[in-house]
Amino acid sequence: MAGTIALAAAACASQGTVTSAGTTSGSAPSASSTTADSASASTSASQSSSSGSQSSSSAESGASSTSSPPDDASASIAAKFKPTAKLHDPVTYGGFKFVINSVTFPYTPPAGSEFKPTDPEVWMNIDFTATNVADKAMPFSWITDLELYDSELNKYGVTVVGFDSLPKDKQFPDGDISPGQSKTGEVVIIVPKTSKGFVLRMLGNMWHRDYNSEVPVIDMGR
Repeated sequence: MAGTIALAAAACASQGTVTSAGTTSGSAPSASSTTADSASASTSASQSSSSGSQSSSSAESGASSTSSPPDDASASIAAKFKPTAKLHDPVTYGGFKFVINSVTFPYTPPAGSEFKPTDPEVWMNIDFTATNVADKAMPFSWITDLELYDSELNKYGVTVVGFDSLPKDKQFPDGDISPGQSKTGEVVIIVPKTSKGFVLRMLGNMWHRDYNSEVPVIDMGR
């Protein structure tokens, strides 16, 4: 019996001391260890939250920095449409000297024309002369060489419908223009009735454009 008790006591000693509360001090975690683990977890959560906030702030900062175009870009756009000439002033670009002889706005085609303006649109008739100042014959293409813009920078091109409504002897002639020679005629552009503040960009022949110089912008006076 004494030997059995001694062996049991030895076994208890090897596993830890039994306290009065009935727990084994060798197997239960200490309060200080638990507190340290909780503090560590709290610190990690705080760091993660801080990192997330910084990332969110960076993303918001990046979004706000690209929400509007730079001032220099806006200035460049404004300069592109700033008039460089008045109505009836001759301008030269893309191998052609160009001058507007008259503008009829609003324009009503002759009686019997197949097409007519329909509300809320109106037609603008432009009578002009193009002179070839290059060293070889080339056409003046009114479809690609002229661009009309209003004060809101909406773009309008010459229309075939309006052009075909012109009397044949008034239409701007097709075909090449020899060096030093000129052609005169009319084209028609369709615009909204409420548009105003028009400017015309004269681009000339695409193969003779000088992309290092400004495209002429004509104030249409309307």
